[in-house]
Amino acid sequence: MVKKSDAERKKAGGPAAQEAITESNIEEVERVTLEKVNKALSALESALAAWNASPDKPADLEPKYSRYMRLHDSLVRWETNLLRSSGREMDFYSRLDRLREFSHICEAYQ
Repeated sequence: MVKKSDAERKKAGGPAAQEAITESNIEEVERVTLEKVNKALSALESALAAWNASPDKPADLEPKYSRYMRLHDSLVRWETNLLRSSGREMDFYSRLDRLREFSHICEAYQ
């Protein structure tokens, strides 16, 4: 596995980027993260739809698509949590914890 520098992780929205999250920019970070989640969900839904529609499902690809489904479900839960809380007053650390949860989801499905 190749280790990324802090600058690369920060650019990609990884752990180093958490250092830059402040109370004044957390709303923007959440917005950008939600955009990324929406793009990922769209791609996952397309891949899963093609898989489900396929009459021939190679056994060696079954674990890959099962993993895609679990990632999809995790991202949908995360997105729902974010959208339900939008417009509500939440403290900074709860919002930061939710962004960390997103980071953990991404790390779990790498």
